[in-house]
Amino acid sequence: MEELKYYEVEFGKHNDLTDVYSICIIGKRLPRLKEAEDFCKQDMKMLGYDYVNDVEEISAEEAHSFFDMDNEANFPIFE
Repeated sequence: MEELKYYEVEFGKHNDLTDVYSICIIGKRLPRLKEAEDFCKQDMKMLGYDYVNDVEEISAEEAHSFFDMDNEANFPIFE
C-alpha cells in the first residue's frame, strides 16, 4: 500500500498579497501548483481566494497540530 503524505496548500488573492490562507490536503505525491489549484478549486472559491501560492510537504504531526483533522478519513486523496 502506498504511503499517503500531508501537504500544506497556501491560497492567495490577486488584490491583496498579504492575505493568505492554508489548508491541509492528503496525497500520494507532491502536487504542482496548477494541480493543487485544480484539486482545491472548490475550497478556494468558498473561501474567496484566487490561486495557490505554495505547496509544502508537512509531517503527520504538523498536520494534526495546525489543522482541523477531525474529518480526515473523508478527505479526498490527491493522486
